[in-house]
Amino acid sequence: MTRFLILMALIASNSFAAGIQKWTDESGNVNYGDTPPVKTQTQLISVSPPPSNPGKPLPRLNASEDNEKLASDKAEKNKVPEVTTREANKVICEKSTHDLEVISSNSVIRMRNNDGTERILSDEEIDQRRIKLEQDIKQYCK
Repeated sequence: MTRFLILMALIASNSFAAGIQKWTDESGNVNYGDTPPVKTQTQLISVSPPPSNPGKPLPRLNASEDNEKLASDKAEKNKVPEVTTREANKVICEKSTHDLEVISSNSVIRMRNNDGTERILSDEEIDQRRIKLEQDIKQYCK
């Protein structure tokens, strides 16, 4: 009996591993599926599974109380903190000073792009950033 169950588990796992195939039929239509026609060139498409919990809270028995608490928490998070100009200038001053120290102490500066890739800044770009940081320090560090 256990041999039968092991065999069935292997067969079931193999069917999930087949994946989704992409092919083009005679009339030029692109098709997707797990069983393409015989003697057709296919391309394996990798599909990632959906997340098990996409960030949504689980339903509760006392949903009305939870909804009120969630609404008040959300309103509290959305409040814009009151920041004075002096505090904002201090933050910009500290960040600019730190960035200038980093640029001055390293000969190679790596910059992360929006798509996640990294690139090395050229000497001209480093000089431009140094000038901008020095201007910011002069303006905000009073």
